[in-house]
Amino acid sequence: MTSIIKILQSFLFPPASPSQPGSPLITNQITYRCDTVSSATHTLPNGRRLGYAQYGLLTGKPIFYMHGLPGSRMEAAIFDDTAKEVGARIIAMERPGCGLSDPDPGWTIRGLPRDVDSLAASLGVSEFGALGLSGGGPAVLACASYFPKERLKCASLVSALGPPDIGYSGVPWLQRLGLAIGYPYFPGLTAWWFKQQPTGRLDSSEEDRLALLVKLCKENTKHPKDLPIFLNERFSKLQIVSAQAAFAQGVHHAVHDGTLSCTPWGFKIEDIREDLPVQIWCGTDDVSVPFNHGVQMKNKLKGKDVVLMVREGETHTSMEVNFMKEYLEGIVKYL
Repeated sequence: MTSIIKILQSFLFPPASPSQPGSPLITNQITYRCDTVSSATHTLPNGRRLGYAQYGLLTGKPIFYMHGLPGSRMEAAIFDDTAKEVGARIIAMERPGCGLSDPDPGWTIRGLPRDVDSLAASLGVSEFGALGLSGGGPAVLACASYFPKERLKCASLVSALGPPDIGYSGVPWLQRLGLAIGYPYFPGLTAWWFKQQPTGRLDSSEEDRLALLVKLCKENTKHPKDLPIFLNERFSKLQIVSAQAAFAQGVHHAVHDGTLSCTPWGFKIEDIREDLPVQIWCGTDDVSVPFNHGVQMKNKLKGKDVVLMVREGETHTSMEVNFMKEYLEGIVKYL
């Protein structure tokens, strides 16, 4: 019981770290391409700005990337080198209130594809694939329900969150509590919790947040597949930079994203067109999104080209990082 309490305390009440405003920003040190040249905004027909970034080959096969939860366009920087290798153009779009995207109190999961449609038109992209990692799953499934076969050629879901009616059994109780109750019913408490985490302590310097993140990862990360990733300096720095963009306009926007993802979406994935190739990548040791979400999405989707890619012993993050080339190639082959 004592060990459980210590773990909870470390996550809910991380030790304070003094801010050092004069310390160099890690944004300038990061080796991933998190520069302003990669980022831009697109003005939607209603006047709202949409933030996005592009990685990989600008002449490559276009893949719209839907970020995690919380997340931002910056997290897609991790794809840059691999996307170039496989000939992909990653277009990472931010949801309302995240990063450079203007807030929209009335936005819905079901309505997101209209933003994708407008951005695609502005970039001269007529057909594309869609990729969602973790909390990006709902946005990809919304695109799958919206775009015809002439536009959306393939959808890929990696460690992805599925419809809320599947339930959240199979993950630790604290994670299950956040998905089933925190996001839908206690957004204020969820926002407070985000602010206690290393990535959400925007009152501290980037260097201090990074140090605290690494410290907690060393203390609490037990899975052998996760440790090398979380303790990789490039990956940790990218987490800090991406979260800073995600929370730039207020943590409550990211929480609202979660609320919409964990409540009914306004469409059923059973109705997604049957001619759409869908690849679902799942690790059996995922404790962030239930492994059952991948299994149930495979069962609900009626297409003949829906494939469940199960990897034994892999985690939420190891699936996303270590199988990057495979799932990017899996999309590119349809484009």
